[in-house]
Amino acid sequence: KGIMHKDTFHFYINHWPSKFGGAIETKDSRALAASLLKNDLQSLSNGESSKKVIIMGDFNDSPADESLTNILGALAVEKTLKNENLYNLSGALSEKGIGTNKHGYQWIMLDQIIVSGKLLKKTGIYTNSDCFQVASFPFLLEKDKTNLGSKPFRTYLGFKYNNGFSDHLPVKLKLLIPETN
Repeated sequence: KGIMHKDTFHFYINHWPSKFGGAIETKDSRALAASLLKNDLQSLSNGESSKKVIIMGDFNDSPADESLTNILGALAVEKTLKNENLYNLSGALSEKGIGTNKHGYQWIMLDQIIVSGKLLKKTGIYTNSDCFQVASFPFLLEKDKTNLGSKPFRTYLGFKYNNGFSDHLPVKLKLLIPETN
């Protein structure tokens, strides 16, 4: 929790369980993480539904997966916004095949930023879906000799040190301040 320009923000940093061992076999672990986060968000509201919330991290699921959509309730950004709803800013890029991790030929959006509806309205500090980006700087990538294109420049390849950074690309969110006359 912190204050910026008189706005109170609530930040949630996440690293949900991986799919190591199989996506189906580990699905319940990510569902539990989503339930715990949802419960904490409900207790945070304490009768007030208009909090500015930023949820970010490695969810090890895609924006359209059940843990994020059905359990946490993170929606795609739409024209009609409700303060109390959560909106996944990562979904639009994910639908275009942009991601933060590469599996075979496919980029997957595992690292995401989800915000409360109140943060998408131009009252105080705000943001929008165009302010979400995957930081795919050239030094974070290496040539993918097996699956074409590029892939994240990993620190390790199995047990071998690769001198890279991570198997995931970082995400970033720009916060905006309304213009004053």
